[in-house]
Amino acid sequence: MAQYWKVVGGTETGGIVVRVGRDLKSSPFGERLTTDAIVKEIELAGGRLNYELVKGGGPETGWVSREVYPRAPALTPQHGAVLEGRRRHGDRRNRREGWP
Repeated sequence: MAQYWKVVGGTETGGIVVRVGRDLKSSPFGERLTTDAIVKEIELAGGRLNYELVKGGGPETGWVSREVYPRAPALTPQHGAVLEGRRRHGDRRNRREGWP
């Protein structure tokens, strides 16, 4: 079963930084992953998450840190029951795998 995450960090900066690659020195995208966005986990490598955007604003895919300075969570795990109440029918991002 796929793991979903909710963005809880970046409330004061408009979201969290998304990078092209896993490495923290890889190029950042021009836009941030917005707070309250829901993402689907593609790969988890240490403290970095490769994701696919399900709901919210930001790049469709990329790499983010699970924590932001100073050790505050940037993402929290979400469970299917929680996500069911959040989806919007007709949103193109919700029609991906597992979302009607």
